[in-house]
Amino acid sequence: MTVVMLTPLFPPDTSESAAYAKLLAQHLSDSPLTVLAYGKLPESVEGVAITSIDKSGLKITTVLRCLLALRKHKPTLLLTHNGPSSDLPALLYKLTHPSIQLLYIESDKQAAARTTGFFQRLINNKLSQLSAKIISLPPNSSVYLPIEKLPFAEENLEQEHAQKIWWQKHIQLFNTYVR
Repeated sequence: MTVVMLTPLFPPDTSESAAYAKLLAQHLSDSPLTVLAYGKLPESVEGVAITSIDKSGLKITTVLRCLLALRKHKPTLLLTHNGPSSDLPALLYKLTHPSIQLLYIESDKQAAARTTGFFQRLINNKLSQLSAKIISLPPNSSVYLPIEKLPFAEENLEQEHAQKIWWQKHIQLFNTYVR
């Protein structure tokens, strides 16, 4: 199985969605995984191949670069994070390769809520229909993002344990499709 994660945000981007994408890649690193990330210098993750997709220039050029990267990697399972820059290429690739499995990750609900254009809503709805599973992250990112450890502050072992349990369940969900 060839697993590819397509994400519009990946560190060094500083959004919660970018942090989640990197953590997910780390948790899935025991499976062969390729991350297609927009930007020039994405951070590395041990055991994960990361392909950078240049997003400079016209938007259609960026979409074509992404489609070429997908064609090169030939995923059998495509993990797609929501966002206009990943939704359209994922939809086009799924329509031209109907046998691939698609998991749609709603990791940036704020970006999705700001999307009011008819074309983007149409793409999002069709992508959702074609997905084997839609995975929505909790609205409170403290459920899954690491707790900032400040000097002289007490550790929150209860929250760390809750995050560990959340990630175990979350990765189990992915493993039903990966294996």
